[in-house]
Amino acid sequence: MGEGAFGTTYIAIDTKLPGEPKCVIKQLLIEENKCQADSLFKNINYFKEEAKILFQIKHPQIPKLLGYYEENLCSVQEFIEGKTLWEEFQEQQNFEEDAIWEVLESLLPVLEFIHDQKDYQIIHRDIGLKNIIRRNVDQKLVLIDFGLAKQIEINSYVPISIKQNYGNYPLPNRKVTEPSLDFYSLGALCFHLLSGMDPDYYRIRQEECNEDGSNWTFGWRSQLYNNSISDNLFDVIDKLLRNIYKSAKEAYVEVVCVRKIQQLSLAVTNWTYESISEHNYAVCALAITSDNKLLISGDQEGNINLWNLLDKKLLYSPQTQKESISINSIAVSPDANKFVSAGSGVINLWDLETKPSKLLCKSDNKVGVNALAFHPKGDFIACAGHRTINLWLSDITRIVRTFYAYENNYPDDYSQEDDYDDYTTYFISCINFSPCGRLLAAGLSIANKYGENELGNNIKIWDIYSENMFRLPAHASPVKSVVFSPDGNTLASGNYDGTIKLWDVRTRKATRTIQEHIDSVCALAFSSDGQILASGDNKGIIQLWCPYNGRRLECFKEHTDAINSLVFSTDSKTLVSASSDGYIMIRQRD
Repeated sequence: MGEGAFGTTYIAIDTKLPGEPKCVIKQLLIEENKCQADSLFKNINYFKEEAKILFQIKHPQIPKLLGYYEENLCSVQEFIEGKTLWEEFQEQQNFEEDAIWEVLESLLPVLEFIHDQKDYQIIHRDIGLKNIIRRNVDQKLVLIDFGLAKQIEINSYVPISIKQNYGNYPLPNRKVTEPSLDFYSLGALCFHLLSGMDPDYYRIRQEECNEDGSNWTFGWRSQLYNNSISDNLFDVIDKLLRNIYKSAKEAYVEVVCVRKIQQLSLAVTNWTYESISEHNYAVCALAITSDNKLLISGDQEGNINLWNLLDKKLLYSPQTQKESISINSIAVSPDANKFVSAGSGVINLWDLETKPSKLLCKSDNKVGVNALAFHPKGDFIACAGHRTINLWLSDITRIVRTFYAYENNYPDDYSQEDDYDDYTTYFISCINFSPCGRLLAAGLSIANKYGENELGNNIKIWDIYSENMFRLPAHASPVKSVVFSPDGNTLASGNYDGTIKLWDVRTRKATRTIQEHIDSVCALAFSSDGQILASGDNKGIIQLWCPYNGRRLECFKEHTDAINSLVFSTDSKTLVSASSDGYIMIRQRD
């Protein structure tokens, strides 16, 4: 297959395995005329270290070590069938921007893996076009040839001069952390693919012009044809070349965020809308079935309507109970076979397989129901009252668990006036399950007769199985809406003063604050692909946000009163809003 400074590589077949699969044999070169005696010992150590590293690390984008024979200075490795990036480069010359993003998205997780292993962190030190193969079977990039790899000395700084350096892309003389050697090489590789010019050649050419070749990383963009890359890609490559990133994870997170933002800028265009107005009162609740066929709405006077989401036509209105004066919340089962509605204390479970929907069961929650949520697996229904959240079985025949939102653990029907002279008000305004179904978040409103918030911890999150609870130090005013992102890593919250906060669920810290609404944020919804966060306020204004950078994408002002509910279809192409003006707006994008 090839011959290098250290040895020869052969392609072989394993005759002892079924199908006789191909493999790679690497043999160390030891002929005296090709390898000086003083460097033979060093090369043997490199060869042994490569085998040790491949034995230690297990990653789908790194070849497996199949055997090692020290007496023959020979190793057997997994054969990766495909073309190297060098071969692709020879065929198509300069890569386009999208291809460079793909290289970064594919290789940075591999570097994160080898740099940050718990017991054995290593650096590759030889990233180059010939050491990356695009595997035929799945088109993923595979990092090969760990002959120069070494174990990282934690927190060490390695001064490397141009004359002393090794690998495909010599590093300008500077002090860097060891992982930065790989970041620099990856950045240089991207420059090579974009410009068609080897970075070392560019450096030497600068020196011939009496310029400092070690500073080539400060003017590299000028070597690209018409500077033909976006500012975002320039920033990422520049940070790789100039050793700005502290870890491969930091670089990968930035790449993923930038890519999502770029895709979103293309996706959030050409929204069209249509209004429907069969309700004569404020529309308080919305839900869409998982198959995107039905839209269910409920209003202030206890009316429920079912709509065909495709043609926006009213299908029927099930007969509601007189005691359900206002429909505060509606939730649909994950299988789209039933839905639950609630208002002034009565919970109704409806059958969606019969037309019109048949009332299957009703239960008394004793006091008003502020919010409902169906468990993602369909096992439970969470029902929020004033102070407590009841976890019902999905047939609403029995409460299996109760979560107390406030420290005194008083039930919902306890008279507050017995203990409080200032008539403190307790109110659970919203709830939401995480996508995995393990966590349940609740937004709390706590105020006295003067409208003052008494506690700063306005969001609580429970593990519904262990019953462990933790708080988020949320807004200074009551929380009106909470919603988990589709990956479950982020929680968005909206509050009375118009602020939206994004929380990292794992660290329990706020990652971003958005302060663009001029009135209470009453409703929030994530698109199913996680690329859009929609918010609606008390003035009837709906805004769309990029959750990765907090940038506003769209603003809709068709409603004339408060937005009470927002919901996306599962394909993220439809956004439905319900307002106190009695209208439902259905927005769709191409």
